Amino acid sequence: MGKTVIVGDNIQKCIENIVSKRETTVGLVLGQGREESDHVIYIARTPLDSDRTKQQQKEELAAPPASKPTVEDWDVELVAQHARQVTRMLPGGFEVLGVFLSTRSDNLSAKDTAICKQMLKEIHKMHSKLTIPSNLFGNERILLHVSYEPYKVSWKTVDVASSLSNPKPADFRVASTRWQCLQCHLAINLNISLSDRHTNMSLIKQIRTGLEPFCFSINEAVCLFNGRLRCPNEVLEIQTGIKDRKGKQQKDQLEKLSPMNVDFLTNANSSKLETYLNEQDCNITMQVKGTIEGRTYVPSTSIVKDAVQYLRLDILRCLIGRCEIHCEDLLVIDEEQLDRVVVHELPCRVFAPLPDCDLMVSDYLFSGEKTKDSLDALSELLDLSLVAEDVQECYERLPETSDLTPSPAEEREICAGVPFTETLSTRPVVPCNYIFIFLSVTVALVAGGTSFYLLQN
Repeated sequence: MGKTVIVGDNIQKCIENIVSKRETTVGLVLGQGREESDHVIYIARTPLDSDRTKQQQKEELAAPPASKPTVEDWDVELVAQHARQVTRMLPGGFEVLGVFLSTRSDNLSAKDTAICKQMLKEIHKMHSKLTIPSNLFGNERILLHVSYEPYKVSWKTVDVASSLSNPKPADFRVASTRWQCLQCHLAINLNISLSDRHTNMSLIKQIRTGLEPFCFSINEAVCLFNGRLRCPNEVLEIQTGIKDRKGKQQKDQLEKLSPMNVDFLTNANSSKLETYLNEQDCNITMQVKGTIEGRTYVPSTSIVKDAVQYLRLDILRCLIGRCEIHCEDLLVIDEEQLDRVVVHELPCRVFAPLPDCDLMVSDYLFSGEKTKDSLDALSELLDLSLVAEDVQECYERLPETSDLTPSPAEEREICAGVPFTETLSTRPVVPCNYIFIFLSVTVALVAGGTSFYLLQN
């Protein structure tokens, strides 16, 4: 028997929707991985590339059913790329747990099984290469097979570390999970210096290197839950519910838990941060300022230590993730660019609900993009049918012109070639390039947007 797989009632609706299309489909199984079990929250179809889809649509109009999509039409790298994009949209602690396959027959051929195993291995490899480590335990991944003639659902697990491993039945359970929402509004104000050896690095590598002390401080921070310090091994939910005259808990009062606000208290004087302090020539100075919105979900029976870890993952994933998205879309700047200030805005984070549950996923909007762009991305990558009112854009905003303009003091220092004061060290530095990552002012005291610009000296 394989690993325990726990699914909610909403998964059955997702499966029924896929089966109703009566065609071969490949997609991703999403959820929260734990040492003892995996909680499945959603399944999303992997779209075929647009050119192939258009060609297939033309062929299907004049060809017999045998020409319809087969498992082989989903390239392994395409599925892995889909998993990478979807991972950025998930809250911290939630990952791509496996793949699903919808076919006509309930007998999965050896060839299709081999393809699915290769997809799982590529997804596992993708997780291992993430800048922010995955929260998955062990090497077992989920393989969900759904057939529509006859209708049959089969949950299995595959050990991706073994090339000889065959899918084995999972310990499948249907259960309703009460999810506790954890949210934080994290203010960031960092001055970071990078040495000569970082000059030839790509922009994203410079950003990752510069944020290492911040990532360390978040992982070492003390957390307050609704203003209270909690014991790490304490059960997160302390609500006992409202009891009626017979002493029984009123179920309707326990259906949905109120979000918990979490504050991160970092120690800037930690002795462990000394590992990042050394005397060296500085060619790059990076400033990171602003506020970001962090959010994740855990079962209400989770302990405080696990809840903190998932929220930490979300903070680091949403910060690093949007930097990666920006650098992937960044246009090459002409070497003869004479402007002293080159602006590259990072996207802001928006939230959207998953159907029939209390969980939300994220998307990122660049300057000039509208709500429709998020709806299109959510439809393509997560197979969600939403309307504009479902997308929550009130937590972060894109920067205004005043947010992107350096202060007079900063402008004077840039023009004079004088570096900003390094907060982690008092060492002397030489004139350098300035990278500013601005996470703009909070919106209605809730959260801030994000912007980025590079000041070249």
